[in-house]
Amino acid sequence: MYTAVLLASLGLLIGDFTWPRGAVWVVLLVCLLSKLAYEERLLTQRFNAYPDYLQRTKRLIPWVY
Repeated sequence: MYTAVLLASLGLLIGDFTWPRGAVWVVLLVCLLSKLAYEERLLTQRFNAYPDYLQRTKRLIPWVY
């Protein structure tokens, strides 16, 4: 879901770029990445197998990150 939000908002940004919109997109990126890290910490605490899952999968972009 985070990837979809970032890609959709990036498409809107590219379609009509302004520096303030670019700054808002960067803030969105930072917020989603920090939220992702927080959720992963919670899932790691709750589910014993989650660290193994993290080793096998990527966060946002398949085979990249």
